Amino acid sequence: MGGSPLAARQTAIQYVVILIAIAAIAILLVIWLLVRLLKKYTTSPEYINAQKNRATTLPDVQALAKKINLTRPEASLLFKICNTSKIRNIYYSWSNPEEIDNLFKREFERMKNEGSGTEEEMLAFFKLRAHLDKILSVKRTISSSRNIPVGELLSFEDPMGIQHNFKILKNEKEDLTLSVPEDFEKSEFCPKPLEKFEMKYFSHQNIKYTLSTRLIRFQFGKDDTREMVVQHMSAVSMQNMREYKRANVGIDCFFSAVKEEKDKNGETRYKPKENRYRGWLVDISASGCMIITKLPISRNQKIWMEINLSGYEKIECCGLIVGVSQKKGMHALHISFMDISGKQRNEIFSYVYNYA
Repeated sequence: MGGSPLAARQTAIQYVVILIAIAAIAILLVIWLLVRLLKKYTTSPEYINAQKNRATTLPDVQALAKKINLTRPEASLLFKICNTSKIRNIYYSWSNPEEIDNLFKREFERMKNEGSGTEEEMLAFFKLRAHLDKILSVKRTISSSRNIPVGELLSFEDPMGIQHNFKILKNEKEDLTLSVPEDFEKSEFCPKPLEKFEMKYFSHQNIKYTLSTRLIRFQFGKDDTREMVVQHMSAVSMQNMREYKRANVGIDCFFSAVKEEKDKNGETRYKPKENRYRGWLVDISASGCMIITKLPISRNQKIWMEINLSGYEKIECCGLIVGVSQKKGMHALHISFMDISGKQRNEIFSYVYNYA
């Protein structure tokens, strides 16, 4: 017995709907399988290694810029540097401090040898270098002295503001073994056994840490060299990150009071007064420095400085004393540069990063 034409048409439509549904399910299944295979491939060690080791492309820099919030000019400059040096994929290599330092050092040497790059372009170059330092430093904070590698330097600042550097010789489960600077044990500032004291650590990412420890003992090491054993330091506090990387210096410098004059355009010009005073330059960055002096100078005063960094032209600039600390009759002046040329700032950057 045959069915009606209407029933036949309805049955045909149902078959078409079922076939379309099956086809759609099949297509979705194929897509799902392809996505799974693609994901498996893109997460495989072979693929990741291939991506890490290929040359940097513009999309790599754009992806990194989005990830770490670089500005458009910074991203453009970074791509230019990567493209010139043919560095491996910057999206992966940017978090390797040594690789980034080598990249910027090569670019600096290229610009210097070719005489390319204005002072403004060089300043942008160093500011990008400093910005990457800051971003990376946030990722690499330490919580204990157990995380500090052998070979790194810890420092002890005596009441005179002088830093004594100690190299980590051993980093063991219970304690650290440090090298001892010459004559440190004989100084009046040397801690006694079991005495608590503070040490400082500057990471490669320009983070300053204060670590509280206790002296265990002094001992003889290899070749009869003196060593200091201290407790591990879990009481670690991270200091506010400076705007730019700072380098320890330890040289004489000269400074003067400042006289202010108006030029024909009504702009203030700063010039040194006649009397010059000797100070001790403890450290320096592209944004400021610290000077030790016996003179009782107050905060918020302007100061003219003459600084001779080894291998560089004399730096003459004006700064503002933003802080003063006093220890045993000595005054540590914390200075922010306020009138310094782009060329001189670049010289300091070069000194701090050891790009000379």
